[in-house]
Amino acid sequence: MGTANEKGVTFGPTKTERFYDSLNCHRPTSKKPEKTKWCIDRQGEYAIFENADSASRTCIKGHIWGFGNQAGTIVLGGGNEVLAKFPKVVNPNDNWHGYPVSPRSKPSDAPPKEDIKQWLANGDIEQVFARRLLRFEL
Repeated sequence: MGTANEKGVTFGPTKTERFYDSLNCHRPTSKKPEKTKWCIDRQGEYAIFENADSASRTCIKGHIWGFGNQAGTIVLGGGNEVLAKFPKVVNPNDNWHGYPVSPRSKPSDAPPKEDIKQWLANGDIEQVFARRLLRFEL
């Protein structure tokens, strides 16, 4: 259960002692068209973050990456996104937040190739999903 505040809902801490903010600007009711929107509920959003955090899916740039299942078939965002980016926090004491992404429409929202290959080797993702990520076919 999270704690509501003016920005959204705060969850945590995770097993790694991180707190997570589910921000209102990334919810379907937000009037900010430039923001991607989650299509899952806030508890599901936090579960994606918590899973990615506990699986140590932090890339070489410090971002954490999440998805609904190993096949990348669970839709997380209103634009049919199946991948979530939790950008590295600037201040270690800040709460994390995240949003659904599509590297196809915004290549800067793609995990580094080395990390995708490592997730595949670790069994975090299936080969088809890895191929789609590497080609930005999401």
